[in-house]
Amino acid sequence: MCIGTKNGYYIYACNPFSLLYAKEGESTSILEMLFNTSLVAHVGAGEDADSTQRCLRMINTKREKEVTATVSLMSKQLGMTIAVFR
Repeated sequence: MCIGTKNGYYIYACNPFSLLYAKEGESTSILEMLFNTSLVAHVGAGEDADSTQRCLRMINTKREKEVTATVSLMSKQLGMTIAVFR
């Protein structure tokens, strides 16, 4: 379960319930995790210049680094789904 706030984002395991990862200081509007991996898609809440709603970032939470370059989009994002194609 991923929770994004204007103060940061948090990733929890549901069974048993525990905090897996927390990142303070990054305003977040959308946070989507790829299954049970450490890959997270992050869209900012627009509170800071670094966290715009028109910017999608893929983050590896284990290494705490961006996986790819930041993707800039034409309009703000209202939702997102990560899909795996084989």
